[in-house]
Amino acid sequence: MKESNKILYDKVNNLLKKYLNTSQLQNYSNELDAISLPKFFNQKQEFKEVNFKDIAARKLIDKTISFAKENLDTDRYQNLLYDLASMLAECEEMNISEEILTHLINDVKADQLKAESLLVLADILIRKSFWDKSIILIVQAREIFGDLNDKIGLAKCENLCGTYYGERGEIVSARNHFINSLNLLNENEDDKLAAKIESNLAILEIVCGNYEASKKYFTRAIDKFEKLGEYKRIAIQRHNLGMMYLDQKNYDRAAVEFDIVISLAINKQYHTILAISYLGKANALALMNKNKEALEYCYKAMDVAIRIEDRLTIADVYRVFGIIERNFKHYDLAEKYLIISLRLNDEVKNRLNTAETSYEFGLLYNESGNNKEKEDWLKKALKYYEEIKAAQKVNHITGLLATT
Repeated sequence: MKESNKILYDKVNNLLKKYLNTSQLQNYSNELDAISLPKFFNQKQEFKEVNFKDIAARKLIDKTISFAKENLDTDRYQNLLYDLASMLAECEEMNISEEILTHLINDVKADQLKAESLLVLADILIRKSFWDKSIILIVQAREIFGDLNDKIGLAKCENLCGTYYGERGEIVSARNHFINSLNLLNENEDDKLAAKIESNLAILEIVCGNYEASKKYFTRAIDKFEKLGEYKRIAIQRHNLGMMYLDQKNYDRAAVEFDIVISLAINKQYHTILAISYLGKANALALMNKNKEALEYCYKAMDVAIRIEDRLTIADVYRVFGIIERNFKHYDLAEKYLIISLRLNDEVKNRLNTAETSYEFGLLYNESGNNKEKEDWLKKALKYYEEIKAAQKVNHITGLLATT
């Protein structure tokens, strides 16, 4: 069990050192060995399709929780559950983290711990595009932090609200919440949270084409994350730099950044980052007309995104499929892929991705000679980019419309 999930086992073991004494840790290790999977299973043909790694991970977590419940008082046990669920969310084990947090929120009496748990669960639900449930949890956490007069807690709520609106493409609302979050923090009060907020603002500035502002926020965030040793966060920033180069049409540089992130994400098992960086690489390759390579990376992105239930990335994969088929002059097939992308984006209510897909419809119909459809779709995209004040995109689309 330890060997098949070494990264997860090491993280769990390091966490338990905060809560268990030496004797308890030894007992825990012995009991864990006792429930390990029989080695002969791996050698039997009838078990070849069984995912032993996932089974081992589940047994590891279930045993950890049971052992903690037997050996810790209620307060320490519940704090361990929160730390374990947070760690699992960071490791992108979303389903079991959600399961732990749901039970913890129902049982916990301490207001601070309940509010923090609500935010971690809300973050998981945002990643799954469960908008209504996630915003309810954020509001509940904000009420508790308000009663406790906890400014850092309120700043976390504002940051997560910004993430909520940003993931839906509501850029103006997202920016307002991120700025409110920064304003709630005193200088050097919580560098990790400040870096998260600055990295979120950097992403928004890329969308709006404000590259200098984006670089400023990226520099601040990366500097803080490096000091904190937050390597996963640094990987995310490198991905976002790739997205900035993509937006600037510097496709070769973007592809290099995505390659760096892909290598790191595979090594560290950062599945969410891996999915979006595979897709970023596919996008860059498609825009360079390297279509067969782009397809390969699209399928890699789809594979990971399906496994981690990343519906936003799945929707965007179909958009890139549409770009590739347009490059091949397969206009009917490109249209079918874009229709799927649009439907999925409408279902998860992501206005940014919807606008990007609308723009691709405009390019498709421009190339296939359907000026009426071209104008209709470009106007839909233009309306969104005007709303978020993305000047470069507005000018570009206006220029395309002028040739109709």
